Amino acid sequence: PTNGPEGMNLRGSLEWLFSADKDVCTEPWEADRPHGVPLAASGALAEASGELQLFSKDRSEVRALELWPEGASFADNADLLLDEELLSDFKAVPLVKRQLRIKHQERLFEQLHNQELMVAAKFSMRCVPAERPQQVVAFAGKTAKLGNMLPTHWLLRVYFEEKDRAKVEQAFEQLGYRISASKELPAAEDVMEQLLAHQHSLGRFSFFAQLNADESEVTDGKSLDEDLREWRQSYEE
Repeated sequence: PTNGPEGMNLRGSLEWLFSADKDVCTEPWEADRPHGVPLAASGALAEASGELQLFSKDRSEVRALELWPEGASFADNADLLLDEELLSDFKAVPLVKRQLRIKHQERLFEQLHNQELMVAAKFSMRCVPAERPQQVVAFAGKTAKLGNMLPTHWLLRVYFEEKDRAKVEQAFEQLGYRISASKELPAAEDVMEQLLAHQHSLGRFSFFAQLNADESEVTDGKSLDEDLREWRQSYEE
């Protein structure tokens, strides 16, 4: 197929693999599990799910891929789950991370979001508020909207493979930040870091920012800066 599940979470991949009119694998533990992150199935979950055994392409052996809800229907692309070469692409690569505390500024995300540089130096980023955000109410006419104040500072976490350390340090010097002095730690702390490790194995490098409760991928830094500026004005007026 010309369009595949590369970089999607499991929900997106299942929607690609299975017919859209069938209610398949909508349980929370499956929908939120990124590619390659093992299913932590408890005894109760194992009891609630049927174990579906699938044949390999030449039907010479039977494989139990993993616990799968009963009644799952497979579309024409389902045999891709049996391809060993395809599955090998979803193995995580070990990443390390460094963290910087940076001040919020008007064009912060436009400055940071440089996809060409991320691909060339092979790094991903996450940007989260340095302090717990304060909630505010913004008014637009008769409409009130509850949200978080923009943080004064962010924690910028940079993820990369150890072999790419020199390229990443040089890339951040171009962006105006010195990360060489930051402490380097292994990255596998949470689900997002596991997701990045699997994305890196596919040669995909991402930038995520936590603006409210969830983290969203930044695809246009300039537009995000404009949205944040408008939001600030709405609650400061």
